[in-house]
Amino acid sequence: MACSVKVINDEITTTIAAIEESPPHLDTLKQVYLEIKRIVESTNDSLTKLLKGDYGEFPENSEMEAAAKIAAHFKSFYDRIQLKQVRENQPKFLVEEIQAMQTEEKTDFLKFFLQKRFTEISDHLRELPGLLWSYISKLVFNVLEKHCATCPQILSPKEAVRHLVESKKDAVAVLPLKYLEMERLIFNTFNPKYELLVSQSSTMEKELMEELSKGAQTMMLKNISLELVNIDHLSNYNSDIVQKAFQVYIKVGIYWDIVSLRLVEFMMIYMTSTIQELVDKIEGDLFMHICKGLMGR
Repeated sequence: MACSVKVINDEITTTIAAIEESPPHLDTLKQVYLEIKRIVESTNDSLTKLLKGDYGEFPENSEMEAAAKIAAHFKSFYDRIQLKQVRENQPKFLVEEIQAMQTEEKTDFLKFFLQKRFTEISDHLRELPGLLWSYISKLVFNVLEKHCATCPQILSPKEAVRHLVESKKDAVAVLPLKYLEMERLIFNTFNPKYELLVSQSSTMEKELMEELSKGAQTMMLKNISLELVNIDHLSNYNSDIVQKAFQVYIKVGIYWDIVSLRLVEFMMIYMTSTIQELVDKIEGDLFMHICKGLMGR
């Protein structure tokens, strides 16, 4: 442990008033030490259970259902970065792609639109670590508060948790953004689903052109997801540019479906392992913070 019994003894001797305020069963240094040890070990044990989905210690408190809450954060993140969510402000099908092709020259339009998607989700990527870490902070605080309720004079749970969690917060926020930059630069996938779905999309492309020639107003997209889109406005554009715009739209959608899942999986692995690392080290780290708080440092 970072704080030896001798160091604790020297410091507590200078703050004898704090010891005198201890409950009867904590009237010696050894008893204080053992109580701190009990608190941190119990906190570690409770957090481990909560992260594994064992909520028996907190049966009436849904906020303590850590495994479910963390999974819900990732599900929400995945939903928000899906292509449909990102494109929800575009009122007309393929108009954005067509306008870009009319104004941009010698552009790789697939990369062009994917870069836009990466930019649009960057805020969500910044938010997720903060939201998760905020929840973990509250979780650790609630567990610690429960286990030190019988000895409130030993420490302020809020202060101990603040030191513990804040020390790791900055590092947690940096890596996801670095990962996003790697996705921007690499722009590749070995997922066979991409080539398969792109090759299958030629059938939909033919169907689109046939529907336009018939004067149809809507069409059901079946490649990425079932989606009814308006197509009547596309009759105002040259058929060649409509075909090219549709090809870009389909490729962006297929690639985004793959990369967004890859991004969420990376975040899930990274954040889960970081949280587990915090719990694994909590006995030593929390013991140190409690000792420092007790000694007035």
